Amino acid sequence: MLKSCYTDEQHKGSVASPLRLRRNIWICNKRAPTALGLPKFHYIDAAVIAGQGLDVEFKTVEILFKKSLADGDYQQTKGIRSEQPIQTRKIRGFKKFDKVRYFGHEYFIKGRMSTGYAILMDIYGKKQELKPIPKFSKMKRLSARKPWIIQAETIQNIV
Repeated sequence: MLKSCYTDEQHKGSVASPLRLRRNIWICNKRAPTALGLPKFHYIDAAVIAGQGLDVEFKTVEILFKKSLADGDYQQTKGIRSEQPIQTRKIRGFKKFDKVRYFGHEYFIKGRMSTGYAILMDIYGKKQELKPIPKFSKMKRLSARKPWIIQAETIQNIV
């Protein structure tokens, strides 16, 4: 059990209590996962905050990562005088941010080339350095783009 810093008994009646309480909670949130022997991840911080510093028990091994996407591609042209149009529709049946399977792994399309190649990324937006450059003909489209891209991942074993 972690020494509780989530009570505000010492802050009652003080003029500067909101500021002290916010600082106190920040310190507890920063130190709590390491004091409990847990690694520093956002979802662990959230569980420790919800548990108010008590021992945390995880009953799942999967977590869903969600990322919000823009409504569309707003840049329509490129070049000095906007002389080259940028294709925002499907290229060979694929749109930007479609979920695809490429050699057994799931990726999202970050960029497309009219020559039949694509740039792939993971759920975090990190570009995947794949050699040779992925070709549309070797990809399988799993789902179309949606306002949210969601991917389930297994979290590390926490004991």
